Amino acid sequence: MIYLLWNCQGLGSDLTVRALGRLIYKHRPPAVFLMKTKMRSNSIDGVRRRMGFDNCFNMDPVGVAGGLSLWWDNSVEIEVLFSTPNLIDSTIKILESGMVVRGSWVYGTPYREHKVEF
Repeated sequence: MIYLLWNCQGLGSDLTVRALGRLIYKHRPPAVFLMKTKMRSNSIDGVRRRMGFDNCFNMDPVGVAGGLSLWWDNSVEIEVLFSTPNLIDSTIKILESGMVVRGSWVYGTPYREHKVEF
């Protein structure tokens, strides 16, 4: 099973959205994790729906930095257990097989002073 994880460095650009759409079309992942979206949940939901994903969990950016977004289709069930601005910890149930795995979707902090704590 292929999952798409992308440090998109801002999802507001049409160029970025088109590139993401091509990746999703080519690989057809059941889940997509985007880092550094720099967008609030209400803005990113429109992009997610356009890409064909019904489910999501978003962590809004802090100011204009960061932002995480996890999207998934109906072939998997994802339950978010814990989240921070740099981490979404979850369980993933693959419906076809019934297998359940733990998924930690991480974007490490870019700030040197926070790295030890992270």
